[in-house]
Amino acid sequence: MTREEPTVDGREARPVPLELGERLRPVLSRRAGLALGLWGAPGIGKTHAVRELLRQTPCRSFSLHATAALPALAREVARAVPRRGFPAWAEALLGRLGRGEHVEGEKVASALGALLAAQAPVVLHLEDLHEAPAERLELVQQLARMTLRSKGVALLVTSRVSPPEPLAALQVEPLSREGSLGLLEAELGASVPEEVAAWIYERARGNPLFTLEYLRHLARQGHLWNDGNRWHWRPPLKGEVPLTIEALIEQALKGAAREGAAAIAARAVLPLEAEKAVWAHVAALSPEALELEEHRLEAAGVLRGGEFAHPLYREVALQSLDPEQYRQLARRALEALEPAPPEAQVLVRLVEAARLPAQESRERLELAAARAEAGGEGVKAARLRAAAVAYAAHKAGPALEAARALRSFDPGEALRLAELAVAADPGQAEAVHLLAELLTARGRMAEVEAVLAQLPPGERQGPGWAARLLILRALVGDFSGALEVWRDNPALHDVPDPEVLYQASFAHSATGNAKAGLEIAARALELPALTLEQRAKLYSARAGAYYYLSEYPQADADYAEALRLARESGLPKPVAHISFNRAYTLGLLGHYAETRSSLEEAIRGYSELGEVKRYAHAKVLVAQLYIGFAEYERAEEALLESRDLLLRMDPSESLVDCEKTLSRLYWLWRPPYGKVLALKHAYATLEVARKLRSPRNLINGLLPAAHAETWQGRPERGLELAREALEQAEQLGQAWSVVFAKVAMADALEGLGRPEEALRLYREAEAAAAGMRLAVEADTIGLEVDRLTANPQRAAERVARLEALGLRQPVELARRYFPELLGGEPEPRPARGPLPGPAKEPGGGVAGAWRLQVLGPVQFAGEPVRGRKRQELLALLLEARVAGRGEVGKLELLDALYPGEDEEKAASSLKELVRTVRSSLGPAAVTTTPGGYALGEAVGSDLEEFLRTGDTRLWRGAYLEGLASFNETVRESAHLALRARGAAVLEADPKEAARLGRLLLEADPYDLEALRMTLEALRRAGNHRSLSRLYEEARARMLEVGERLPADWQDFLR
Repeated sequence: MTREEPTVDGREARPVPLELGERLRPVLSRRAGLALGLWGAPGIGKTHAVRELLRQTPCRSFSLHATAALPALAREVARAVPRRGFPAWAEALLGRLGRGEHVEGEKVASALGALLAAQAPVVLHLEDLHEAPAERLELVQQLARMTLRSKGVALLVTSRVSPPEPLAALQVEPLSREGSLGLLEAELGASVPEEVAAWIYERARGNPLFTLEYLRHLARQGHLWNDGNRWHWRPPLKGEVPLTIEALIEQALKGAAREGAAAIAARAVLPLEAEKAVWAHVAALSPEALELEEHRLEAAGVLRGGEFAHPLYREVALQSLDPEQYRQLARRALEALEPAPPEAQVLVRLVEAARLPAQESRERLELAAARAEAGGEGVKAARLRAAAVAYAAHKAGPALEAARALRSFDPGEALRLAELAVAADPGQAEAVHLLAELLTARGRMAEVEAVLAQLPPGERQGPGWAARLLILRALVGDFSGALEVWRDNPALHDVPDPEVLYQASFAHSATGNAKAGLEIAARALELPALTLEQRAKLYSARAGAYYYLSEYPQADADYAEALRLARESGLPKPVAHISFNRAYTLGLLGHYAETRSSLEEAIRGYSELGEVKRYAHAKVLVAQLYIGFAEYERAEEALLESRDLLLRMDPSESLVDCEKTLSRLYWLWRPPYGKVLALKHAYATLEVARKLRSPRNLINGLLPAAHAETWQGRPERGLELAREALEQAEQLGQAWSVVFAKVAMADALEGLGRPEEALRLYREAEAAAAGMRLAVEADTIGLEVDRLTANPQRAAERVARLEALGLRQPVELARRYFPELLGGEPEPRPARGPLPGPAKEPGGGVAGAWRLQVLGPVQFAGEPVRGRKRQELLALLLEARVAGRGEVGKLELLDALYPGEDEEKAASSLKELVRTVRSSLGPAAVTTTPGGYALGEAVGSDLEEFLRTGDTRLWRGAYLEGLASFNETVRESAHLALRARGAAVLEADPKEAARLGRLLLEADPYDLEALRMTLEALRRAGNHRSLSRLYEEARARMLEVGERLPADWQDFLR
């Protein structure tokens, strides 16, 4: 299958940087991610084009060689991450890389992707991808997939061959005559004689590197010179100048003396990191002679810092070696490097060039592999054994062994080797099964059946075959299929295979037959000679069965034993998995301190392992704990970090859980901006759940959507969603979900003015939770019953139990319902309203307050705030207050207001800034707090009033006009609320709706929903001229980022 690849060249009107710039626009506007490969012949101008682009691009960028050492690559990307923006799990991976530990490519890609996303908009440029080994190439492909899912992140690579998918390919072709002339004039800094430009173009044919090399060669040979007034030209004799860049480089290389040629050849053969002693040995030079030649070659421009001045020099030098010379050099290199073998790729190349007997080649690679393994370099050892397969007389066995070794580190190469093993011996059952497992792990199920069909009929029957099939189905989550194999093969029930029994137990528990899962796991634990890891997995399976049976104390006891065994085995992955699963049970037991510890251990483990999805899911569970402790800001921070990670992956249950928890967070917390975000994340949950086509996940989306709709003042819709959730939960037999569906229905019924029906449902839900031994949930729901029945005594008993567990959120709820518990007066419904704030004027401001206005140009007390830094300080402090923060720390202020400056100097500037703000606006405008500063309590704001009242007249222009927001959540909330108000007034006041729509488009010109609302408003207002003009502008704008809208606005609105 081939790709249609666009090309850019000098004959077109659009030069390469312009084409790249247009590709980059969606990245700069944080609308999309980009993974693009610029490719073409050597010297065609790929790197020049990218560097020119990055020079003109107003965002942070990094340029590194595609083969740069991983620690150096990670350090460079992490260098500019703000102190507060550095992900902990990524920091752990960097630490492992820095210590020289192996980290799988997918985990490194996840870390790099997260670090880049934290700096968006940002561009990472990797040069010469064609030089990258297979392992690095796979890493780049994984990173490309993540950047495509990361808005505001671009990965640009240059290569001499078309880049692999998912990188989009853009081929660079030669410069036109005009382009070549421009390059020459830029190099000379003056106009170039026409005949010179023509002579060079005739020979260079538009290759930028060739063009420049010809120009420099002509100057060195005295054919082109400047007398101080102008350039002079004397054509060289025919044949005096080489016709290709390779010839130019060959001429430079051949200009060296005999010893210099030997030094060049040896340098070309050896790896980059080879020491000078090794270089001297391979070149057959004394150290003193090598030192002399190195200085001479540096002066000639062939070498720079002990390495070739350009990668092409190495290539040309290697190409110029005759096979016998290369063979001798390679053999000397192997001899010199034997005490410390180089990277696997280099060693494999040298063994191939040395043309040793096959047996000796294999022995050398096997010996190097054994040394690497003894030194703890398992991946290097596995790769060397994989290379040795090529020299094996009988390949089936070695290929199978190498595939086994690589399956955990390089599944792609393991798959190739397993295919080789099966091709060499189709009847080898173990190779066939390994190939089937590797294909299954990659989701290539259509090929699995064909592979398994290669087994002889006798191998495709009996317990052994059934066991393999059960494991394969369980691995892809087909638990029903796994159980079908189990039921159809009773002989499996007595097979003493711990992996089969583990998968069977888990499949039974996950499909609703936890009693059978418990029995299978218990029987498996009685098998003799189980390894520590096997026992840990089986205890974990039994714990899962107890969990599904609601036998939480027994589940926790088994999880504790599984964790002990996993720790003793020294395997970090089982420890992390078991800690993660145990946290669910501990939470249901009300052991919240232990739950937090268990999750923190899982997070540390996943961070070190680079298991990003599990890390993100564990952070969601920690956030749920924070919500219970009423630590809302910490919960929001953890959830947004998780969401950012999960959105760069395929839709998953983890993302459903994250979006659902975010919606619930804002519903319980109720910050000023919470209403629109609760609704946004509820419907995001529904969207992901529908993609997964999972009824259980659909319930997780319906419940927060029901609560959010009720909070929005649409209880009819809330009741409809809650009923749908109840119906789904009852069909699935999910008692837990039935409880919370009834709570959502009760919430909506109260909003509809039907408290008696609501009370009945709250009581049913409380009783069901108590029956499931969910004491915390029963007491939390019971507080609603106490509120509706005016029973403070019963509420006080619940508060005592909840406080003993350290749970602040339901306790705060109870004290808002029953302030008399603290000696105050009862609060009326709405029960979950915001905590009391300063007394408000009828217009919405704080009594006697100044007003900070940010819904348009920044103003204070009706006057413009002069000075950008003053505006930024006030905006930052206001957004922090809206986000529910009592202060902004000094370190955070320094990072935001004075990025990159020396900390001492920045602290002095901040102090002076606060003084000038107080001096010009009043001493109460900014207050000093224990850790930093806050906006004065006497200062009101139009933003807070709008979020509270929805009064669109407060919007005078774009939000923070001329400034960037410091809190994306607050900015997004303001715009979501503005969109909701625009939709609400669309019918009654279309002119106002159109004004609001234009404000939204000013904030995000690519917001198609805002465009739709604005066009509809203009249509209703009868303003067709503005409508057509606005739509044409939008079409042109969207076309710039590769999106085509219908030709007519009527079609767009349909």
